[in-house]
Amino acid sequence: LGFAYFVNDQYAEAISAYKQAIGLNSKDPDYYDKLGSAYRLNDQYAEAISAYKQAIGLNSKKPDYYDNLGFAYFVNDQYAEAISAYKQAIGLNSKDPDYYNRLGSAYRLNDQYAEAISAYKQAIGLNSKDPDYYNNLGNAYYANDEYAEAISAYKQAIGLNSKDPDYYNRLGNAYFVNDQYAEAISAYKQAIGLNSKDPDYYNRLGFAYFVNDQYAEAISAYKQAIGLNSKDPDYYDKLGSAYRLN
Repeated sequence: LGFAYFVNDQYAEAISAYKQAIGLNSKDPDYYDKLGSAYRLNDQYAEAISAYKQAIGLNSKKPDYYDNLGFAYFVNDQYAEAISAYKQAIGLNSKDPDYYNRLGSAYRLNDQYAEAISAYKQAIGLNSKDPDYYNNLGNAYYANDEYAEAISAYKQAIGLNSKDPDYYNRLGNAYFVNDQYAEAISAYKQAIGLNSKDPDYYNRLGFAYFVNDQYAEAISAYKQAIGLNSKDPDYYDKLGSAYRLN
């Protein structure tokens, strides 16, 4: 019953059902693990952490329990604890690339960029066909001010999935901070070609044109950003600067 509620996105009801199952059998770790997932998706992170810990207390040899615990810590902004949990999952199963990928994300948000880069590379070493791993690697390089390496990683992500506009947007950002404005412009245009409804893409395109002294093009891009979001004062400020220098 709990699982039926869970897959129907009725998390409060799933929690109640899993608790009743535990009331009848408190020795099954899977009940606590499932209860934890219901709590997590119900945004009750502290309760999720407690439930996952109870699952581990009953069975400390199942890596998915640690992985789930790590994710609960992660969404609760407890990155050091997430790192520890993911490491324990990897200690039990070093062949799952997702564990390394999630470890990398915990390291990255804990401002441990070198460790994040290493973890993402390990994920890629186990599965070189997942574009998100390269995208995440690019994010870690970018945060570590390694822009050329970020560019390379984003390009690899795009090579595996050329339909995600965010990959091009992030590639554009990396080109931009690497002072490669023409390349940034091209990447932002590709992002817009895939998603013409995101004002931030036009804003970034406008700024790339602006720093490349292409003021008329910047004006056009900022106007498009405003057309999609007329409530952002920053867009008008940048548009004004482009008009002034044009």
